Amino acid sequence: MSVGTAGPPPLAACAWEMALASLVLIPVAWAVDGPRTTIDWTPELVLLILYFGPVATSFCFVVSAEVGRRISVFAMSNLTLGVPIIGTSASVAFLGERLSLGSLAGFLLIISGVVIAPWAVKRKA
Repeated sequence: MSVGTAGPPPLAACAWEMALASLVLIPVAWAVDGPRTTIDWTPELVLLILYFGPVATSFCFVVSAEVGRRISVFAMSNLTLGVPIIGTSASVAFLGERLSLGSLAGFLLIISGVVIAPWAVKRKA
């Protein structure tokens, strides 16, 4: 806990924030997609759930929070803009997925934003 702050550390509150968000989003998912009638509980599915939930998501969240404390908000914002580009590129490279026109347009918008943002900040200063 930092000196001069009250309450729990921010990362401790994040677990509750995500749990509450899940409770709110479950009814929304049911309303949009309808209830799931069957789930094929294969060993692979169970392992994926156990890995992606507590391991991959939590680890990446904590690392992201720690990096965010050490670099500027501007740099962190630009780093997080790379997430959809890396994820989509990985799915194309490793899963054989095809890029849609919408994904390509999104890539161009993200890259444009990353290029224009520093220029706009320098121009304003």
